[in-house]
Amino acid sequence: MKGKIRRKIINKARMSARFELENADDNFDFDQNDDVDDCLDLHGYTKSEALSVLDDFINFALENNFNKVRVITGIGIDNYSVLKGVVMDYLSDRDIKFTQSSQNRGGNGAFDVYL
Repeated sequence: MKGKIRRKIINKARMSARFELENADDNFDFDQNDDVDDCLDLHGYTKSEALSVLDDFINFALENNFNKVRVITGIGIDNYSVLKGVVMDYLSDRDIKFTQSSQNRGGNGAFDVYL
């Protein structure tokens, strides 16, 4: 199930693993030349919430044979983002390859994750 879509987490309070499909909107604009299969935006999440949602998202992507996804953390305050560290630690612990997204795809505030 590849496509230019993004996931909207529903039932955030319970940190449910359920995702709702929606068309890409102004919050994240997929470029026709962008090769990501899906995207997760962690803006507004606490560390524990972000870790739970990230785990659900990565497992979902693996189950659906996605090759590359993008995780947006934001650049934080004074270029320091708590969520960047959470994402990097999680991916490193699971031996999942990742790189910082190119500048026009999120730059310091996003990671491309290779599954």
